[in-house]
Amino acid sequence: MIALRLKSSFLSIFLSILAIFFLTTLDSQSMALETNGLPESYTESDTEIHAEKVIKDTYPPDAYEPDDSYGKASSITLNDSMPQKHNFHRQGDEDWIKFYGLQGEIYTFKVTNAGQKCDAVIELYDRDGVTLIKRIDDYKYGHDEMLEKLILNDGVYYVRITNYSSNDYGSGTEYDLYAYRPIAPDLIATITGFITDSVTGAAISGAIVKADNKDTHISLTNGVYLMAEPQGSYTLTFTADGYETHTQTVNVPSGEEVRVDVKLTPSAKGTPAPAVKANGGSGTVTVKQGDKLSISISLASGTMSGTSADWWLVMVSPTGVYSFDLGKVAWVPGVIATYQGGLFDLSLTAVYTTSTLQPGTYTFAFGVDTVMNGQVDSGQLYYDYVTVSVGN
Repeated sequence: MIALRLKSSFLSIFLSILAIFFLTTLDSQSMALETNGLPESYTESDTEIHAEKVIKDTYPPDAYEPDDSYGKASSITLNDSMPQKHNFHRQGDEDWIKFYGLQGEIYTFKVTNAGQKCDAVIELYDRDGVTLIKRIDDYKYGHDEMLEKLILNDGVYYVRITNYSSNDYGSGTEYDLYAYRPIAPDLIATITGFITDSVTGAAISGAIVKADNKDTHISLTNGVYLMAEPQGSYTLTFTADGYETHTQTVNVPSGEEVRVDVKLTPSAKGTPAPAVKANGGSGTVTVKQGDKLSISISLASGTMSGTSADWWLVMVSPTGVYSFDLGKVAWVPGVIATYQGGLFDLSLTAVYTTSTLQPGTYTFAFGVDTVMNGQVDSGQLYYDYVTVSVGN
């Protein structure tokens, strides 16, 4: 059975279940590590610079939360005249952003307008989100910080912003964040729009937008992208896992905003095709109480083999919603990612066998989404489901 992709009436049920019961989960070549950070030992002057100004009040989170891991990083617009406004709203809060870096280009990240309780530490991480490339904490509380780095390979990179002391949070920890790539100092205009699936209309998160002047952006969870450009004519290239590449030329008048909405076409052979079977059958399968029931899954990864993804195996039963936990090899209440990792071809494999189900209707859904962040990203979700009716 070819897996349905966001077309079935079951989609609304499946996504509403995930929205209600979702439990948050976390989430090549390496560059040479550079550390421009803290000394290994501290003098009295160091202590004076980094004197802890502890505040213990409650404070509302900024608009980009939750962004406490690289898997939840928000996209940032390069050369935008308007900063991202952040704060450290709770103890241990950290902010992550991501950008698409091009080989041979220098990228700059700057913290400005730091509050009196903000001593920002800027860290740049490689494409795996784990390998530290560079760390900067040159100045004291209330001062600007800037990290600059030449990128050696194309790909998505991550920037982590933390406060020097995790005990400093709440009011007074606000800061503005900018990201730059050197461009001519012309009057900046903007190119913006929505990136959606041409078949379903769903927003596509994580799409890469490249301009021929080497500017880039990563679309947000709602499919929006935004690029700040000088006046001129640009050829934009839009790519996303599982979709055909789209190119479009746009003329950008000086100082104006140009709207370019794009609909990407799913790759006929590239999209993953999950399948789930009950006793080898599809659709609705009927069994009697006490009969053996075997649930099997398979996946054809297409041209997306190796793509990082969340894997989901969910059971909707008369008593609630459960997810199959691969680590425990058992069903657990709520909705969690069964597995996180690269896509691969999986032949039909039995994952659950029982003869103890009580009478009622059970639905088993198996799917993958290609934004590996522990959350259901509908624009990148591929799934199949089977219904089992257990009679007396």
